[in-house]
Amino acid sequence: MSDRAWQRLLFATCALAALTLILDLRIMLVENTDLGARFGPTKTPFVERVLSVEPNSNAAVLRPGDLVDARAMTPAQRYVWVHVIPYGTRVTLHVTRDHAQRSVTLVNDRRAIPPWDNWVVFASMAWILLFALLFTWRSPASAQARVLALMLALFVLGIDLEPGNWVSPLAALDLAFGIAGFVFLAASIAMLATYALLFAQPPSALRKTLAACAYGAAALWMLAAGVVAVGTWTGNLDPYAALSSPFWPLATAMLPFLTPLLCVLAALAATRGAERQRLTWAALSFGTLYVVMLIGGILWLVTRTPDYGLWHVVVDAATFVAPLGLTYALLSRRLLDITFVVNRAAVFTVVSIVIVGAFVLVEWAVQEWARAAGPAANIAVSAALALALGLSVRFIHVRVEHVLDNVLFRKRHEDQRAIRAFAREAAYITDEATLLERTRAVLEAHADASFVTIALDDGAGHYGIAGENDPAIVALRTWHEVLDLHAAASALRGEFAYPMVARGRLVGALVLGPKRSGEAYAPDESESIAQLALGVGAALDVLSAKKEDTLAALVEAVRALPDAIAARLGDVYRLPAE
Repeated sequence: MSDRAWQRLLFATCALAALTLILDLRIMLVENTDLGARFGPTKTPFVERVLSVEPNSNAAVLRPGDLVDARAMTPAQRYVWVHVIPYGTRVTLHVTRDHAQRSVTLVNDRRAIPPWDNWVVFASMAWILLFALLFTWRSPASAQARVLALMLALFVLGIDLEPGNWVSPLAALDLAFGIAGFVFLAASIAMLATYALLFAQPPSALRKTLAACAYGAAALWMLAAGVVAVGTWTGNLDPYAALSSPFWPLATAMLPFLTPLLCVLAALAATRGAERQRLTWAALSFGTLYVVMLIGGILWLVTRTPDYGLWHVVVDAATFVAPLGLTYALLSRRLLDITFVVNRAAVFTVVSIVIVGAFVLVEWAVQEWARAAGPAANIAVSAALALALGLSVRFIHVRVEHVLDNVLFRKRHEDQRAIRAFAREAAYITDEATLLERTRAVLEAHADASFVTIALDDGAGHYGIAGENDPAIVALRTWHEVLDLHAAASALRGEFAYPMVARGRLVGALVLGPKRSGEAYAPDESESIAQLALGVGAALDVLSAKKEDTLAALVEAVRALPDAIAARLGDVYRLPAE
């Protein structure tokens, strides 16, 4: 699949997640109700005991100790009763009280304010979705970014469609969406294993085995959740009885989170430098949530009850950790080049302020005159002002962008100018050793590279420690494009390899190590380095040609030396003519 097709697919997934998130907010505000009673399971499937009843609530007709039989309900009524009762729904309950059966009708029409942890989850989902859109927009060509974006979007979809979070007038639709939510959520959790596999290529057999276990655990989760949902609908599987068995915490709250964590740990052991830092901050941001869920699964297994209110709040609060860690990785560890985004946001914010402010100020200045001149003049002046500001948007945008660019990103631009300047100066350096030394110094100072390796063609089929058939050398020689060395099984070690090309021939490879700061190389920064590599490659080619010409002249002179000596000796010892 092409990068453009991937980007469209990811944008579509993010749009779907955004739609469900908006609908989820409506459901949280409109459908969040309080029936006024607490229920607990009994040994009889689908029969619950009333534990407590709030006075003056909609459930005040019930009494503690009443038994509510859901077996007599229709599948749709039973599914709604188990998960969430929509606002305004009239519910008829079959109640057993003092060994006598009766029908009790409740109207669920008392709205309740969503608790604070629900708002935390909603904010976290919006925050996570923003990251998914950002990764899709800025790095559609990166496999790591694509997997991370898809993982985040599916996570939001899964949370939004979970039973209890999604409510509609059709219970059958809720059942289908609930099962889809479990599928999306399990797939998202397992994709952390896929993300870990993209680091330290090629992955070992152990890492592949752990990833397969993560996929198997996700499939088991989907199957188990689907069985419970369908069993609730048909009345063949009491969810309370099922969830209290040891199988369900293992299948739905322990193995699905434990196996991806093991994949991340194995990948961390195999990575080094900046690659390890990217994996750490990207994967373990979600890994913290996984650890919390894993601890919850252990508690579930020990207590044999899936409902412990305090831990539910802890899990909801832990969802905030994931986007928080991603934000730190984005801004501090440069998980993604955010400078462009910050720049655009600042530019458009200031431009909007300038235009709107100018409009308001001028409108206020001419208000009195326009009022005196009449409504027609007022409209004409406003239209002329809007037209003038509209035509000046481009000028304002250019000036604001120039100012902000120099204020916010001066050091960055100074480094890039220094790199580009040396790319031109390289052509005027006449000593190869000096050229190579200055190249290393410039990149270490202005690109913050921890090391710089220049692998030159020795004319015997080797580029430094790499042979001419090395995968990285072959790719550089074929495509003449920057190469991510983490994606190539090459003898060259570093972050990126830049082709040094002259007259269509690969003169050498400029290899940069990770940044000393642990950040990633930004796209515009990498473009400047690629320009420097081409300039240095052309300079090396010229010096090599001069060296070859000098050597050829020397060889020719040495070859002609015997004849010249013989001729000279002949002139000296030639006998005088008789």
